[in-house]
Amino acid sequence: MNKNLKDYVVKNIFPIYEKNDKGHNIEHIDYVVRRSLEFAKQHKNLNTDIVFVVAAFHDLGHYINPKEHEMVAANLFMEDEYMMSYFDSKQRNIVYEAILDHRASSKTKPRTIYGEIVSSADRNTSIENSITRTFLYRLSNNSKDSLDVIVEDSRNHLISKFGNEGYAKEKMFFHDKEYTLFLNNLNQLLENYENFRKEYLIINNIKETDKCIEFIFDEISKHNPNMSLDEKLYYTYNKLDTIKTFNEIKEIILDIKKIDEKEYYFKDINKDLIYYIEKNIFPQYKKNDKGHGLEHILEVIRRSFALNETFKLNLNSDLLYSISAFHDLGKYIDSSTHEKIAASMFADDKFMKEYFSEEDREIIIKAIEDHRSSKEDEPRSVYGMIISSADRNTDINTVFRRSYFVGLERQPNTVISEYLTFTRERLLKKYSLDNPENIFHEDIIYNNFIKEMRELLQNETRFNELYSLVNNFVDRNLTLIESENSSNKNESNIDLKAKELTKKK
Repeated sequence: MNKNLKDYVVKNIFPIYEKNDKGHNIEHIDYVVRRSLEFAKQHKNLNTDIVFVVAAFHDLGHYINPKEHEMVAANLFMEDEYMMSYFDSKQRNIVYEAILDHRASSKTKPRTIYGEIVSSADRNTSIENSITRTFLYRLSNNSKDSLDVIVEDSRNHLISKFGNEGYAKEKMFFHDKEYTLFLNNLNQLLENYENFRKEYLIINNIKETDKCIEFIFDEISKHNPNMSLDEKLYYTYNKLDTIKTFNEIKEIILDIKKIDEKEYYFKDINKDLIYYIEKNIFPQYKKNDKGHGLEHILEVIRRSFALNETFKLNLNSDLLYSISAFHDLGKYIDSSTHEKIAASMFADDKFMKEYFSEEDREIIIKAIEDHRSSKEDEPRSVYGMIISSADRNTDINTVFRRSYFVGLERQPNTVISEYLTFTRERLLKKYSLDNPENIFHEDIIYNNFIKEMRELLQNETRFNELYSLVNNFVDRNLTLIESENSSNKNESNIDLKAKELTKKK
């Protein structure tokens, strides 16, 4: 092999593979180059420069277009000025065709021995590498799929590729004991789904380690730059084999990546407006029941900005923040008309009169009035639709805690067993398919929540058990207020069983 040619490829071509996913990186190329040169020894009078260059270029275009990377790679070779000067036109055509012909999924046989060599060398002989590559490909190209879907799809892909009728078996043109052993061992693993899934999780290190979580988040972010932060967080969670809730995984990711959601979402809000609301509006939520206290308000604010980003609405940050901050302000005065009270409190606020124009104040007032899920008419603006959507719950545990706080406020002397029946019937109506709550911007987080909630509500025993665990009910014969005052109550700790009951399927 020509030393200058090798030096050029090592210096100018190999570094490009850093852009590919890990299944098609320089380690894979080194493997294909090594095996190509070994297979070439079985034939006389082959041009080892061509063998080397075909192997070196064959996956070069994977980061540009995985599905047609052979075409991209072949064209990159043809456009390379050094290669134009090094090979004559006939040799360049041989390289071009061999790169095009290397894929296992190609329905035609390679046109030359050089194509047969790279196609054979490109066959994996490592179960670990094959399984890793299937995961990385799906992580990059199927970011929205759940872990279970990815595992099943990976298994089906490997069966179609390496099974008894697998297309890759036909693309091995050399006798290779290593490849034969690989096929036998892989097919044994593929026979049983549970065994395959277990091995898949181990090989890809899919567990609750910070390193794994960060890697998945980074891969999703890299390949989906237009995704919102909430989407990246959720699809990372959806790839993990975990009993943790989405909110728990989300907090882990935010901590690892040093992302402060307040800074992330609030960067365009006027600092004076933030200061005024934090000092003068937020403290008033102490008067509300805990289900409509400051914790709920802060989550609605966060969700408003998250939905704004997810649906790329580009709404005014000052308006969005003020609407969310005021929307439940009048709850302690009259729950049934709190939206009108809150709107009136905003309208009468001196600071807000001076800060916003009449037009903006009108938008805010209408949005606050329109936010309730029970409202029959659609909100009069996109701001009303956003606050109405952001005000919908997206976490089962939060629903159970909030409903308990409301019950404690309104019917403290109700026996827990009766309250469980009452609450389940109320939630069955609220989250029914026949009469769904108003939501105008449904994201993946809400859709997953509503699916899990509806499934849970169909199982009364499981519902009662989880609700009791979340709210630490020790004795269901006690009243709500008796349970609240019980010395056995521990609000700061949700039993591990509750996590198990609410873990994603």
